[in-house]
Amino acid sequence: MCKKLNICFLGDKCVGKTSTIHTMVNSFFDDEKYSPTIESKFTKLFSYKVLYNLNIYDTAGSIEMESILLDTIKQCDCFVIMYSISDRDSYDSIYKYRDLIKEAFPFKDNIPIILCANKNDLKWESQFSHNEIIDISKSFGKPSTISSAKCLNSVINTFKLLLDIVQRNEKQIKKDIKKYEKNLKRNDKLEFDLEKKKSIFKHVLLQIKYHKLVLNNLIN
Repeated sequence: MCKKLNICFLGDKCVGKTSTIHTMVNSFFDDEKYSPTIESKFTKLFSYKVLYNLNIYDTAGSIEMESILLDTIKQCDCFVIMYSISDRDSYDSIYKYRDLIKEAFPFKDNIPIILCANKNDLKWESQFSHNEIIDISKSFGKPSTISSAKCLNSVINTFKLLLDIVQRNEKQIKKDIKKYEKNLKRNDKLEFDLEKKKSIFKHVLLQIKYHKLVLNNLIN
C-alpha cells in the first residue's frame, strides 16, 4: 500500500530548497542557474519502512507572499524549514515560517516539522560556528539536521528524519485511539453495570413493598 504524503519546504530565497528537492527527485545534484520559485510541486516514490508517494511543494522564498504560502501550507502534512549556513539573514526568518504553520493549523498539535541548516558543502563560507548551529537547533525546539543539496545521502537523510517524525506521530495517534476506545468500552460497561444495579434495586424495593403488604394483611 502506497501512502500519500504532502511535504512543504519553507525558507528564504537562495537557501537551497529547490536544489534539495531536485536532488531528491532526480537522485543527483543539478547545478543549474538559480531561478526564483513562486510555487512548484514535485512527485517522488520513496520507500522508507513503507512506500510513500511524496508530493513535495517548493515555495517562494519570501515571507511577503504570506497568502500564497498559507494556501500551500494548508495542503501539506509535514514541513522542512530551511536556512543557509552561508547566509545569516536566512536564519532570522525560520521563526516566521514556523509561526505561519501554527497560523494555518491553530488547533493541531505535534505537526511534523524539522529544521535544516543547508549548504554544508560551503563550510568555509559559513557564518555560524558549529556550536551556534547546535544552539539554534535547541532554541527552535524541533528536530534538526545539517545538509547539502550536493550530497544525495545528506538529502535522503533529511527526508528520513522527517518521515521518522511522521511515523512516530502516526503510532502515537493509533495508540491514543486504542486508549480512547478502551476507555469508551469501560465507560459503556460501567453504565451498563449501573443500569443493572438500578434495575436490581428497583426489583428489591418492589419485593419489600410486596412483603410489607402481605404482612399487613396477615396482621389485620
